[in-house]
Order: sequence, then C-alpha cells, then structure tokens
Amino acid sequence: MKALKLLLTLFLFIGLASCSDDDDSKNSSEGDRIVGEWRMQSSSYDGEEYIPNECEAQSSIKFFSNGTVTFKEYWEEWETEECISETGSEEWEYIGNNIYKITDEDDDVNTFEIKFSNNNKTFTVTEEDEDGVYTVVYNKV
Repeated sequence: MKALKLLLTLFLFIGLASCSDDDDSKNSSEGDRIVGEWRMQSSSYDGEEYIPNECEAQSSIKFFSNGTVTFKEYWEEWETEECISETGSEEWEYIGNNIYKITDEDDDVNTFEIKFSNNNKTFTVTEEDEDGVYTVVYNKV
C-alpha cells in the first residue's frame, strides 16, 4: 500500500508550466527520453517489491514533447474490489541531470530524479520521506 502512495504522488504531482526559451536549450534531447506512454511495472517500499494487480496495471502516464503530461490511474476500491479510475492533465519540464520538475494543477512544485535503463525503455523514480523509501518502475508502451 505504501508503494502505491508513491505512484499516487507521482500522478498527483505531474506537470509544470512551460519553460523559457533559454531553458529549452538545456539538454532537451536528453530530457525528451521521457516522451511517450509509460505503464507501471512494479513498485517497492523499503525494498519490499509490489507487483500491480490487473486493475492497477492499466494505469498509464503519457509525456508529450510540448511539456504536457496526461495520466489515467486505476486502483481497486478496498471494500468492494471495484476497479476505479481517475484521469488528469498537467505539464512537465526537464531541469537537467535526470531531474524533472513536476507541478500539479494547484501549482504545487516537486522535482524527481528519474533514472533511465534498458535503452531508455524503463525508468525508475524513488522518493524518500519520514515513512520510508518508495520506488516505482515504469516501462515504455
């Protein structure tokens, strides 16, 4: 459940207003590795891996080259086990050195270090807070 928290956090904090022309020249091709559709492969909390169930595995996130990101998140309702979904659209910006700036609809800003692997077909994002370390792995669709 804690690992799902990171997934929710990433979905909730995706996006940032467009960057200036000066920022656009900062390794834009390196930052464009994130452009495309991604699905969660796995997540972990303090090293304990969690594989998404059939409902959660439908969750996807799409990064567009214009700085927009959309997501569709699926989760199972705890009591009824009904598969529920939520969608959203925000913006993102590549800062450099694998750091992506993310802002939600309320202009709350977060930054994430995203590590790419598997010839840029997989990325991993890790977040640490007072509850522990959350890691989510995404595969390009």
